[in-house]
Amino acid sequence: MSSSEERPQPVRMISLCAMVQGVAGGLGWSLLPPLMPLMAPDLGLSHAAGGVAWGAAALGMAIGSPVGGVLVDRHGARRLVGGALVAAALACAARALVVGPWGLALVMLAFGLAVGCGAPALPKVLAAHVPAAQLARANGLVMLAYTLGTAATVLSARSLLVPVFGGWRPVMAVAGLSIALAAGVFAWLVRERVAPARPRLAQMVSLARDPQMLRVACMYALVFGGYLALFGLLPRGLTERGLATSQVGRVVAAWLASAAHVRPVSVWTVAALLRIVSVYTTPLTTLNAAISS
Repeated sequence: MSSSEERPQPVRMISLCAMVQGVAGGLGWSLLPPLMPLMAPDLGLSHAAGGVAWGAAALGMAIGSPVGGVLVDRHGARRLVGGALVAAALACAARALVVGPWGLALVMLAFGLAVGCGAPALPKVLAAHVPAAQLARANGLVMLAYTLGTAATVLSARSLLVPVFGGWRPVMAVAGLSIALAAGVFAWLVRERVAPARPRLAQMVSLARDPQMLRVACMYALVFGGYLALFGLLPRGLTERGLATSQVGRVVAAWLASAAHVRPVSVWTVAALLRIVSVYTTPLTTLNAAISS
């Protein structure tokens, strides 16, 4: 059966994309801030060096995302996400071997590159299987998995994972193994309905110059950048101000839980507001067109 003849499987694809977000994003990405108080004395991390390491992952994602967008169009989601997750697993596990600030920054940069390359493939997988009218809800559920995975990681990193595995280094290695397993499951079960294509350079340039795309990119940079800055600073800052490990986990998890509740609800709220606005704006648009003609 060819790619275009594959039957839509929305539930399976939403589950797979949610798994990738929960494991690679929620676990692999979010382990660093709650474990930073343990890593800092071991690696000699100052606040500045910790910020460089955390920012290196975001820089890698910024570089990898446009590259991944081109690669997924050319080679398909199965190959790209599978390869990106394997690379992310290796980079995550390599954190267990670092001995200084620059080594940590380097592996975090590699991790960000891998995650950035794989991230554009997930919306494409969903778009091929989920009806357009339900696509925003599907994306909301997938991002909910990321938020819940992050909250679970923050709550359990120091209170459960470190005691069970015997330190922050083994935890990083186990997280890398988890991401590798997620890569195998995704590559095995994903179904692609859109054949790979080779977009022309002119098409990519015109898309990058589209005003609406630029506005969306700027809004995403501000929102996601603010989230990363706060998430990177909050656990270590609260720990240094005397909060117990369990209290830090609960504070950060409460913040993330509020975001988790908003994600799926906001999709329905925005859709309802758009319907209300259209009720009032459509007659005015029609009247204006009639007067103009």
